[in-house]
Amino acid sequence: MINNSQLRKDVIAALSDHQSVDTTHVVITADSGTITLAGHVSAYPDIFSIRQAVGHVLGVRAIADELRLRLPDGHMRVDSDIAHDIVLALECSAKHSDSDILAEVSGGLVTLSGTVDWHHERQGIEQRIQLIRGVFNI
Repeated sequence: MINNSQLRKDVIAALSDHQSVDTTHVVITADSGTITLAGHVSAYPDIFSIRQAVGHVLGVRAIADELRLRLPDGHMRVDSDIAHDIVLALECSAKHSDSDILAEVSGGLVTLSGTVDWHHERQGIEQRIQLIRGVFNI
């Protein structure tokens, strides 16, 4: 098994390859194959990019994700504006423009309900929604 110090260095190196992701405020610790991510990021998709990069590092057996989203000043939005943008995002998909998918927004947290035929459709919807400014979590 790789030692904790080396594993942490490998994770940091993997994250440095993702230059589009700001990890300035991310704290990484390693303990027996478990990587703990703490701190904050300024864009919701960055959380997924960081998880994915860490998950591909040899020796990582588990990820404890304690990352939080902290939007920059001026990027906070009211839930009604976020909900409106979600409707527009769903309308971009012809198949789901009049679907039974319901989005509820509370404090930037989006809860989706409804059904889709395929898993990739669900992923596509989530990916579109996570890019909406003001969304904290889905």
